[in-house]
Amino acid sequence: LKERYGRITVKAEGAGEVKINVHQAAGSVDIAQGSFVCTDASTNLVLNVPELTTTTSVKFRLSRSVTEDVVLSVSFDGSYLDEYNYINKDSHSLMPQANISFSGELRIPAGETESNAIIVSMDASSLDFLTAYLVPLKAKLLSGNIAMAQDRVNLVLVKQNIRRNKNLVIFEVND
Repeated sequence: LKERYGRITVKAEGAGEVKINVHQAAGSVDIAQGSFVCTDASTNLVLNVPELTTTTSVKFRLSRSVTEDVVLSVSFDGSYLDEYNYINKDSHSLMPQANISFSGELRIPAGETESNAIIVSMDASSLDFLTAYLVPLKAKLLSGNIAMAQDRVNLVLVKQNIRRNKNLVIFEVND
């Protein structure tokens, strides 16, 4: 790929125009593209009481196999909450980091296109009902040569009470 130069112009109502010069270094077409993904069908998790814990798993997938081993770390990125809420026009709360557990690294052996899975466990026992909690996870390349097309998995957990409330109405009639 060739080296590229360009300019980004930002205009905001009531403010002056800002021009930002950008530069993209020459790259190699030999780099595999990869994405950090949740292995479940959805990243929106609904947890019904009395189930107070849930698990899901995350992994890293590449567009093609690599010629050398790739190692990535996974971390909880609580600083992403405001940006997530702004981008998605939401008002989620941040899942307390103490309620989340996962360990290990994502490893993609040479010749493969997919990493091992890491299990993410979430404890909802101390969470409020019907509040959407964001679990922002971020992958970081530790070794290897790949381009990260997607380095985030954002899980949303909602604790619901499946018990139905029964209403009782009593009328007292006095003569």
